[in-house]
Parts: sequence; C-alpha cells; structure tokens
Amino acid sequence: MLMLTGCFAAPDEVNPPVLETSPAKAAPVGHPAVGDDPRIACDMSKFSFTQEIGCANDGWVEFCAEKGGAPVPAQLRAIAPEVSIVENSVGHAGCNVATEYLVSQPVQVADCMQQHGALTDAAWNTLCALSQVPQTKHFVPGFAE
Repeated sequence: MLMLTGCFAAPDEVNPPVLETSPAKAAPVGHPAVGDDPRIACDMSKFSFTQEIGCANDGWVEFCAEKGGAPVPAQLRAIAPEVSIVENSVGHAGCNVATEYLVSQPVQVADCMQQHGALTDAAWNTLCALSQVPQTKHFVPGFAE
C-alpha cells in the first residue's frame, strides 16, 4: 500500500469552470475542440485515472506542465481558462519545482455523472485536450489534506 502525505490546498484563484454544453466549442488554432465531442484523443499514458472514476477527488484534478515561458500557460488557458497554474509546488502530481508548474483543473458537481463517479464527456474532453499539450504529464486526482 502506497500512502502519500503532504499539505496542499486549492489556491484561492481556482474559479468554478464554465464549460459549455454545446456539442463542441471553438478552439484556438492548433488545439483540439473541447466540449461533448467524444473524438478528442486522450493521452492515457499521462493519467492515473479513467473517465469512469474521474470524479473521485476533492474538487480538482492536478498535473504538471514543463516551464517554457508564456507559451505553456497560454496554451493551457486557451483550452481551459479556469486552470490554476502555480510555481514552486510539488502537489500530488509530484511536480519538479525547478522545471515544472503545478496545474489544477477544477471539477464541479455538474462535471460528474454521480458523486465520485464518472466525468461527463465535456469535462473529460477538457482533460484530454490538456493532455495533448506536449509539456503536460502526471494527471492525478486532487485531494485536500
């Protein structure tokens, strides 16, 4: 049994996501469309969970993103404007504070089919689109401790 401990709370700047429920929303050039379209490819090698258990968290998913100046945060926010991007935090994703950002994507009740159950297609597609950014890795459930 592996047990991780640490202190992490969602930053104050985490705002509730505003995900559209239309079939797909327009995406910036070079990014996949995000929405209910089930065709968005997910890089499952980056995930420690699946869509079916994507709501087993304390209200967010976190992951690491390589620091690369303004382009990386801009790419992430173009896909999911509500992401929180912080430096100097390891988080549950185990980010390297010297070379990576800790990124948190909020998960709201409306993003879940049931409590601690599956993510909706729209919420899952947002995470899948984020996983397509080459600088992202280690998508894990966010838990407060």
